[in-house]
Amino acid sequence: MTWCVKPRSRRADDGSYLEPAQDVEERGPQAANGGHNLMAHATVEAIARELGNAIFLPVLPYTPNDAESIPGTIGITNELLAAMLERITEQAILNGFRNVILMGDHAGGQPQVYEDVAKKLDARDGARVFYCEQVYRPANDAFDQYLAQHGYPLSLHGGIPDTSEMMYLDKGQHMGAQRSGLLCSGGSRRRWQGAVRAA
Repeated sequence: MTWCVKPRSRRADDGSYLEPAQDVEERGPQAANGGHNLMAHATVEAIARELGNAIFLPVLPYTPNDAESIPGTIGITNELLAAMLERITEQAILNGFRNVILMGDHAGGQPQVYEDVAKKLDARDGARVFYCEQVYRPANDAFDQYLAQHGYPLSLHGGIPDTSEMMYLDKGQHMGAQRSGLLCSGGSRRRWQGAVRAA
């Protein structure tokens, strides 16, 4: 969106402004650090297109985490996340957006940060601020059910769902993990590849 489009969007009072936040963290040898940002961009773009009256912000690439315990991670504090979300939301409201939706569903206290900011800023200057906590969970739950029904191992962080989505979005660029034999957690290489192809 350019500055000359913005005035027209400001007149669309039923439009929404989507604020996604993700992270840069280790996700196993088969996936790039920060891969959640690529996935979040594709997800929020699809949501905006489906809504038809929404604009989405570039993904906020950092969320609370601790690099000391997870090599490859670049984390911020809950307090810094709250300050950033608050500032970005205030700016969206000043730009005329009437509905601002904070999006993210990470653990570690982050949902409370999103929820607190949304409550604090809701109804400010006539705008509504919401927190959407169901960005990935429904799809991940459905994926887990599929894996269980077909005899594939369930996986956690950076496992089959994340890896297969990254392979799709990356257009094969990180297939090097498959060629070098690196695996996500659980199951044999053949079963993991079968699950990725099935997805």
